[in-house]
Amino acid sequence: MGDLNNIVAQSDKRGGAPYPNWLVEGLNETLTAAGLTDMNIIGHQFTWERTRGTENWIETRLDRVLTNEDWVEWFPLSKLYNLEGSPSDHSPIFLDTSKLIRERRPNRKFKFEMHG
Repeated sequence: MGDLNNIVAQSDKRGGAPYPNWLVEGLNETLTAAGLTDMNIIGHQFTWERTRGTENWIETRLDRVLTNEDWVEWFPLSKLYNLEGSPSDHSPIFLDTSKLIRERRPNRKFKFEMHG
């Protein structure tokens, strides 16, 4: 989880010159070789920006959470949120893993038996 300083698709960037395709392809090949998947983000797609409000405004999704199959099995209902609204050029991202599937125990009441 963090700032990868690279993108996985040209659609991860708005404004400015396109990323070199060899960098995009290289990151994707690395993720595939490592068995990692980029988690989808909820909210604004871009997590980094420069020169907001000008004609040179650039937005990019640099911050990501990478998972593997085992992690997804442990946290199947996890969600990744872009919280936006940061004084930094990066938006904070929040990984919510609290919605785990838990085995529910039947609601049993404590019983006390007198033996005498």
